Amino acid sequence: MITVEASGKKSVSVDLLIDGTNRVSCQLPLATPCAYAWNTATVANGNHSVQVSQKGQIVTTATPVVSNAPVLSIVAPTNVVAGGSAFTLTVSGSGFVTGGTVLWNGSPRPTAFVSPSQFTASIVAGDITSAGSATITATNPGSALSNPLALTVSAPPPPPPPPPPSSPSSSRYYDPNEVLVAPVGVGQVWYVDGTNGNNSNAGVSSGAAFKTVQKGIDMARHGDTVMIRAGLYRERLVFHTSGTAQGRIVVGPYGDGRVILDASTAVTGWTLVAGQVYRATPGFTPTAVVVDDIPLFPEFSQGALTEGRWYFDSSTGALYLWAPGGGNPATRDVGVITSDLSQQGVELYVISYVTLYGLTVRFAGGNGIMVYGDYVRVEKSRALFNGKAGVTFLADSQNTTAGGALIKSEIYFNVITNWPRGRWKWGGWPGAASSQGTPNFTFQGNLSHRNGGEGLAAYLGSGGTIFQDNIVGDNWSVNIYNDNQPNGTITNNLIVCHTPDPRDAYNNGDTTPEDGLVLRRLRAEGIMTADEYYGVTPAANLQNVLIANNVILNCRRGLQHYGQAAGSGLRNVRVLNNTIVVPSVLNSGETGGYIAGISIPYNNGNNVGAIYENNLVYATNPATWVLYGDIEASPLDLFSGLTMDHNLWFHTANAKPFHWGLAGYSSFDYAFTGWVGLPGAVHGVGDIYADPQLIDLMTDNPEDKRPVSATAPGVDRGAAVGLSVDFDWGARPLGAGVDIGAFEAF
Repeated sequence: MITVEASGKKSVSVDLLIDGTNRVSCQLPLATPCAYAWNTATVANGNHSVQVSQKGQIVTTATPVVSNAPVLSIVAPTNVVAGGSAFTLTVSGSGFVTGGTVLWNGSPRPTAFVSPSQFTASIVAGDITSAGSATITATNPGSALSNPLALTVSAPPPPPPPPPPSSPSSSRYYDPNEVLVAPVGVGQVWYVDGTNGNNSNAGVSSGAAFKTVQKGIDMARHGDTVMIRAGLYRERLVFHTSGTAQGRIVVGPYGDGRVILDASTAVTGWTLVAGQVYRATPGFTPTAVVVDDIPLFPEFSQGALTEGRWYFDSSTGALYLWAPGGGNPATRDVGVITSDLSQQGVELYVISYVTLYGLTVRFAGGNGIMVYGDYVRVEKSRALFNGKAGVTFLADSQNTTAGGALIKSEIYFNVITNWPRGRWKWGGWPGAASSQGTPNFTFQGNLSHRNGGEGLAAYLGSGGTIFQDNIVGDNWSVNIYNDNQPNGTITNNLIVCHTPDPRDAYNNGDTTPEDGLVLRRLRAEGIMTADEYYGVTPAANLQNVLIANNVILNCRRGLQHYGQAAGSGLRNVRVLNNTIVVPSVLNSGETGGYIAGISIPYNNGNNVGAIYENNLVYATNPATWVLYGDIEASPLDLFSGLTMDHNLWFHTANAKPFHWGLAGYSSFDYAFTGWVGLPGAVHGVGDIYADPQLIDLMTDNPEDKRPVSATAPGVDRGAAVGLSVDFDWGARPLGAGVDIGAFEAF
């Protein structure tokens, strides 16, 4: 309120002017004030002019300063990561004046006046040490506080994926550095060049190449080779012609670099929204986003976005992305994987005698490579970031799909529909590389890691699957899975699990995380045999399986059987000369259930002819066991159907590392001598309980699991079980007898 008063005895006529505008005119008798209500909240901050005029002459002047509270509309960034470095906070709005201050949770921070609509403030690293929300306000000199805005301090993102298991230097395995050239067959060579080719060319020379791979395979007949220049080919391939036993069709690289088959639809038209967040409209619903081979975590709102995250607004069809390191996604290698599980990268249906050699197949919504047909080989290829399996071979009424093979290939981060981990919590996920109902399939020399399903899996059918010389690790739930089929061979594999990161389950939508199931599945089983229920006859068909010369490190259970179907049991399963190291470091919550080197369920008495000999099991964590016999009842002979002899066991921290009886009851935990003394069928004969004296038990390198000397307890102490080679394909035995474990060292 502004009042004007006059002294004296005469009536006076005056005008009140504010910033040069007449606001009120008054006739002032003696000692009677003239009042004007000036609403300063509606005027700009700063100096203003208040004047009194009498007969057109200014007689009084004042310069009041208006200092309203600023009005905040946005802060940038809106989200930072806890534990990050100091940063500059930009606060935008209106009514800002020189000398104003930005406050962080009520405490002033060094502030710079940029303009009447912007402040900047210096935020130190100590302000963002933990996740939560910060309240941002501001004041002008002498004013009240502004309206508050929130800034989110997010938990740090999960670290980069652990490295793949260490690969021994050997031609046995997938080699990422090998220069690949498609082996030329007996027929025509067709050339493809995505940069310089043209589908109207003849395609019979490198100078007259086709442009697309699909054109090349459409032209190929038995014995032909399709040679592809290095580059990115955004194609989904469908084969229409088979090779023959005398002349396979071969599709592979020219030899000048990687051939990448990208099944995704390119997302273009990225526009900057704010900060480092960009928006585009893909035209489909994404299930995952990958930037420069890094799978990103999703957020549930645009406002929650931080670096390395994405959000899809289903109501508008807009995809929001903050790429790792920031910047326009158009300048990065971005894969947006569709939620359409029927989208295949490479499809062969009723197609036989084809070799896919040295190809990279990525970003399909469904399977990377899907095969129905006999004697198809996928060799020295890579399947990455596909929605379902990276490579799958299937049988149906028209295809037996016999004699297929996956050889020396990398299978990485497939079943990306299970990212973040735990989106497939209760089952039903596909194997990352799988053979389903296909007889005599071979997995050999592959590297399968960090997938959202089993690393390598074979299901159903007449069996005869071979898992040999593979490196498998850090897959979801199970690393090598042989389910409901007979006559399998699982030998000479390296299986490695690293301590899982619970943050891999970030924003997975799990409504009951307290049950710990996701965390337990993050540390996969090493090798699992199984009889899942499929409604087939017989319901359980797992039998006649050899598991030998494997090195299994830090997995939830090194060896396990899952007997879901009626009648399932360990029937003529021979487990020989494996080396198993039980996890030493466990996350809180991982110990639900049990963690053990070898797990043997009673299977309702259906175990028949199962043999466990010459195995070496070592453990160091007191919450683990070397052997866990999970008996559902209390039969007279807990060892019925089993023969267990000449194994070497050792636990450094659990005095009773053998469990043999009802699961979960410590009264069934035994020391070595107590377990050996239990009544029942053959067990403990020739067994040793002693430190195995291996080179180094804590590394991923299998060669460190050799004994240090010829006097180590397991040397020459095993039984003759008919194995002629060890993990490295060296002769067995070397000395006076067979060594216990995967290596024949002395």
